[in-house]
Amino acid sequence: VWDVVGKNTKWIVSLTAAGVLLYRRDALAVSAILGALSNAVLGKVLKRILRQKRPTGAPLADPGMPSSHAMSLFFLSSYLCAAILAWTPTWLPAHRTAAMGSLLAFATSSAAWRVRAGLHTPAQIVAGALLGGSNGGIWFELTVAR
Repeated sequence: VWDVVGKNTKWIVSLTAAGVLLYRRDALAVSAILGALSNAVLGKVLKRILRQKRPTGAPLADPGMPSSHAMSLFFLSSYLCAAILAWTPTWLPAHRTAAMGSLLAFATSSAAWRVRAGLHTPAQIVAGALLGGSNGGIWFELTVAR
């Protein structure tokens, strides 16, 4: 199951984002997508600057630092966790914890799969997770939480 999810993470995330945009059709959804795209561009720029190779034997030749997948997964997870904290004051704490835990578990397991598949080193994943997670929280605070 994790191999299927791991190999299709970009499609799962992309289709989910498109679904939210089509369902909501508002400035908030557009802002979240713009933040995710800005985060992705930052990741591509950093890869070109840092030019750190992927692990030996990786099937991809482009630089691996930071992991773009980890950046995107953790951007969206932290953005959504911030939204849950801000917008669900009536939820039971256990429900909030379960929702946020599920988001972070999906991001973590998907990123870990990329190490197991030989696509990234642990350092590349951790760097991507820290950058993306920070960017998601900051983007939420700058564009939504006021």
